[in-house]
Amino acid sequence: MQARTIVTDDLPAVYGDAIEINGYQASGEEQLTKQVVATLPEDYHMELDFDHRLIDLGLAALMARTKTDIAMLSTGMFLNDLPAGVVTANDLHSLLPHAVHPMRTILQGRELWRLAHEIMKNNRFLENHRLKGMGFRGNLWGQVVWSGLTIDENGDVFIHDQPIDMAAYYTIGGLDHYLFIPYFPTLEIMGQNTLSYDTVLREDFANYLHKE
Repeated sequence: MQARTIVTDDLPAVYGDAIEINGYQASGEEQLTKQVVATLPEDYHMELDFDHRLIDLGLAALMARTKTDIAMLSTGMFLNDLPAGVVTANDLHSLLPHAVHPMRTILQGRELWRLAHEIMKNNRFLENHRLKGMGFRGNLWGQVVWSGLTIDENGDVFIHDQPIDMAAYYTIGGLDHYLFIPYFPTLEIMGQNTLSYDTVLREDFANYLHKE
């Protein structure tokens, strides 16, 4: 007997499948909705031109999880706004459905300078890039926002408002997803990367909101 593959989309639907699937979906959402994570005093937004931005909450959560004071996070991780009021586990599952995990990276200053410029170079392309896989379950990939690192109009890199020390070592909070995609090779080639698979970003975000 010869093995063969079967395209599952071509299989006929079985009576009752849709009802069973929808039942599981509704049951899961009901259970998650009962789990209250936090209460937000303000609306938080996906877009970057608001005072209360989801990306800032995400960066703070990532730095708390990785015990760093520098972090990078992409805006496409957040799929919708988060309104003021009660936040449930179901809200966060819709907001951050990705299977991405925290990563702690050590880079020498000269390599962090290179990574910052790789990101700046690719930001315009990635902002509207539709990427699937490597844990990402969103739509547009978005752009990277930093906490603790800035680049001025001359391309000079600053760490907490001080010029980067090319010989010093810096620890950065990020996601394993950034190691797997091909756009930031410095992470893979030069980074001392520690990946943590006991949580996903959504759980770290929930823990941060709960504590705050």
